[in-house]
Amino acid sequence: GADKMSKIRLILCFDDEISKDASGVILKSIRNELQNVSKDEKLEDLEGNFCHIFEFSTDSEEKTREFVLNTLKGVKVDFLLGGENLFKREFKLAIFDVDGTLLDAECIDEIAREAGVVDRVAELTRKAMEEDWDFSQALRERLVLVENLPEEKLEIVFKRLALKKGVFSLLKSLKSRGIKTAMVSGGFTFFTDRIAHLLRFDYAFANVLEVSGGKLTGKSLPPVVDGQMKAKVLEAICKKEGFSLEDTIAMGDGSNDKFMIQKAGLGVAFHAKSILKGFTKHHINQSPMNLLCHFLSLPIPSININSPSYHLGTDHEARKGEEKPLLITLNSLLEPQ
Repeated sequence: GADKMSKIRLILCFDDEISKDASGVILKSIRNELQNVSKDEKLEDLEGNFCHIFEFSTDSEEKTREFVLNTLKGVKVDFLLGGENLFKREFKLAIFDVDGTLLDAECIDEIAREAGVVDRVAELTRKAMEEDWDFSQALRERLVLVENLPEEKLEIVFKRLALKKGVFSLLKSLKSRGIKTAMVSGGFTFFTDRIAHLLRFDYAFANVLEVSGGKLTGKSLPPVVDGQMKAKVLEAICKKEGFSLEDTIAMGDGSNDKFMIQKAGLGVAFHAKSILKGFTKHHINQSPMNLLCHFLSLPIPSININSPSYHLGTDHEARKGEEKPLLITLNSLLEPQ
């Protein structure tokens, strides 16, 4: 009966190559299907992508989701759909994978490029992310291939790193609402600590590359940050901060993000491998990351893309005097004194 009706929000984001006519047709077919619509309007574009919101009531969120999925089959349109328990929730923490999620690259592949073994390493990375490979084993196998690389080559890699679209905007938005941010990466602290500093993260955890005599030894120091560890980190931060898991957002792209994405209140597969998409119904396939701002009614900060923090690898003289965030180590998070 009517008592089962719940309020749903649906956000659509159209790839910029979709014509206004085509997007109009899609919107019309969705509009014709929805009942009890209370909101139906265009939203602010994101990086040139046209966005639209519907709010409506239904007794079956899942039926609506099926319908939207079918309507958008084969079209480059992303959508986020959920009830008030999601879109009105006061989230406390957002935790992110790094390589392929915040960054447009896999750092290990870029290190391999410097060592001249990128093809072999990238293939192992692909298997580790897209298939259910043992992450720790894949990490060991890849690190062996870059043994003896001079540590200063990591600087060259760092200068190449770029943020994915909408990342900087979403992070600024979360911060403006007092939401804590964490990154947890199967990559390396050499990169994540710097990125965390530049982007004002509260927490950052990753694998530690072992260096001896200024060269990579081909090993990392324990504990390994794999999929299980990412979920442990999420739980440990919640415990430390007194947050409930329901009040957390997790975003990732690879197979090793599935545990944290299942544990979080809102788990989003972002530009993800298909294996990860099976673990959450919330997917952003090609749109900018700040599409989440539209879904959660967060402000969308305008970004000055000339600001130094937008480009990770630029010279950060301007930031020299600033205090570095006091990032805690993985061991001290997992075993508080």
